[in-house]
Amino acid sequence: RWFYLMYVFIGLGFITKGPISLVIPAISIGGDILIRRDWTLLKNMRLIVGIPLLLLFPAIWSYILFQDFSWYGPHFFLWIQSFGRFYRKMYDQKVDPFYFILNFAWAFSTFLIPLIFYLVSVLKNEIKKNGFRNQFKMLMEKIKLNQFESQYFVIPFWFFLFLGLISFSRYQLPQYIYWLLPAAAIFTSGVVEKYIENNQKNYLFLLPYLATIVFLLLTPFSVIEFKWTPLILLFIISFTFLLKNYRPTLLLSIFATVLIYFNIECSLYPF
Repeated sequence: RWFYLMYVFIGLGFITKGPISLVIPAISIGGDILIRRDWTLLKNMRLIVGIPLLLLFPAIWSYILFQDFSWYGPHFFLWIQSFGRFYRKMYDQKVDPFYFILNFAWAFSTFLIPLIFYLVSVLKNEIKKNGFRNQFKMLMEKIKLNQFESQYFVIPFWFFLFLGLISFSRYQLPQYIYWLLPAAAIFTSGVVEKYIENNQKNYLFLLPYLATIVFLLLTPFSVIEFKWTPLILLFIISFTFLLKNYRPTLLLSIFATVLIYFNIECSLYPF
């Protein structure tokens, strides 16, 4: 029954942000179904009732737009403003395929190093096991034998596939990464939990903290005038948790990132 609520929010997201609210669940859930060959999930998703429920909201909004702008209103709403960003000249900018990756790295800086380390480790093990040229062949063989049946791919498809797709957009704005940050947080939480439970790779969480100190030392004060009072207070809080908490390295990493962002915020957008 929770799927009905999903269709309602997709429909509401459709009229606020366009078809992207449908694209993300489609590629995430659809990719998971295809790679796991779990066709029973399609039956459980209540598609017969859900699709009309989803389309109800954009249909009402399209009718309102038609009243004011004739056919151009629904056309712009349903197509140009979203998919037109990939091909329309009106959205044509100098495309940087690494633009969203760099913005994501800045926004996700606290756990970026553990995430990269984990991805490199997995890729390295797979190449060592099957060879670089045989990766696609082995993947298709596993799908054919349904070896992924017990695994879950909604979050990885949401995170990695969507990040790859928006990188081709001709209209690049940093806030577009907000659509994938929840998926990145959920995916990386499993990585962090694994390292914490096994007491491994603690140095990965200290690196952002050390990077923050280096950043503070090297940043010209003529560029960013730091507010030293909140800076000192947050350092005190950080070391308080360092003394009392079970996972000091993780907390130092989090507080270091909060520290630097908060001071930049105080400088660029003062109270």
